[in-house]
Amino acid sequence: MSNVQFIRSIHGLLQIYDYECFSVILKNNAKLYGEFITHTFRDNISIYQYIKNGGLIEGWCFSIYRDIIERDLYEMIVSTDNWTDEKSKYIKVLYTLNYHDIIIKIKILYIHNIEDIHYNYLDVLVNESGIYLDIHLLQLDRLGLHLIYIPQLYVNCPNPFREICSNIERKKLVLIQNKTALSKKTIANIYKYIDNGWSYKSPYMHMICSENEKKTCPICTIKLDKNMIQLSCGHCYHYECWNDHILSKINTKLNELIFCQQCDFGSEAWKMICG
Repeated sequence: MSNVQFIRSIHGLLQIYDYECFSVILKNNAKLYGEFITHTFRDNISIYQYIKNGGLIEGWCFSIYRDIIERDLYEMIVSTDNWTDEKSKYIKVLYTLNYHDIIIKIKILYIHNIEDIHYNYLDVLVNESGIYLDIHLLQLDRLGLHLIYIPQLYVNCPNPFREICSNIERKKLVLIQNKTALSKKTIANIYKYIDNGWSYKSPYMHMICSENEKKTCPICTIKLDKNMIQLSCGHCYHYECWNDHILSKINTKLNELIFCQQCDFGSEAWKMICG
């Protein structure tokens, strides 16, 4: 992606500074991330449209800044909902704000500063941010746009920021193997993107073409043709049949098992999706 394309792409994202509530949050060392950046970056949807459609703004911050953030947002806050963990390493706060008669929902993960040499705040951030796609790793803070963290997937990548921006530009989904996040997301979350033109290619699913294949599809029992997929166990299905099978399990969690229809092979749902 050229620099000109990049600047043009983030133009919609820059509208966030037109809202005083976001300026308050960013100046107080909070960081914003998640779907709203992807949508405004890729689809050129305005922040206003995103919020009007019920979109949630997500962010994180160290808990020492919570009081000052809530002080500066005080006149806009309609309600707050809190969640915390048993070990008190973080607290999540969902703010409902009224900004010039616009209802805005912002969820902030406040991470506590714990004086423990074995404590790593990044572990809390990785597990509790809910990020399961690389396109959600973009982070906006008072210094600009960069990555919230570098997942194992991109440890050896020379320029992960560029790679992720390129994936957004190409509407390509790359899944991050975060067990906590995958346990909270369903197949429907992936298909929400696929239905809007995004591509998803599981590294465990194989598209194969063979005119000489004489076997039949286990689902429809019709002879296999050129357009088929092969599971890791070696069994083949029509692409459409397997896709319909996956769609019948649309509410399955991404870390739950889906099984082959011919043997006892099973694997996590995210590995069995063919997009």
